[in-house]
Amino acid sequence: MKKEIIVKIIGQEFGSSDVAELNKILKGKAAPQIKFRITGKKIGHLGFTGLIKAIAPEGVKVFDVKKVSLFKFSDIEKIEKAKPKVPRPEAPKSESLKPATQKRAAEPKKVEDPVEKKGSFYEDDLKPEKFRKKASGKQGSSFIPKSRK
Repeated sequence: MKKEIIVKIIGQEFGSSDVAELNKILKGKAAPQIKFRITGKKIGHLGFTGLIKAIAPEGVKVFDVKKVSLFKFSDIEKIEKAKPKVPRPEAPKSESLKPATQKRAAEPKKVEDPVEKKGSFYEDDLKPEKFRKKASGKQGSSFIPKSRK
């Protein structure tokens, strides 16, 4: 983008179109905390959202995490005032997740003795027709990388 367009966009928020005046406002101790969103291919996939420190002759200086970074005017494709953060709406809590208000009486469980079921478990399930034969031949994955010499 051109320097004049960027100065115009930033100047709309601060009420001035002069670069020297804008730099004075941005560097002042009582500088307004207005965040801008800057996008471009060389800036990053999602772009950059943050405070502008100054407008230099070669680009825009912005506050990065612990340092000041320079984004050149040729790298900037779009600049706009950042949208305010809006908290996500909370999902309504379903009734199934609420704790039970009534306690149920513990019912004794009926346990069946497996020894009494000799006919079904021991004889029917262990017939040789129900077992699969083990595959013979090459086993394992053929996609395991092997070193070449």
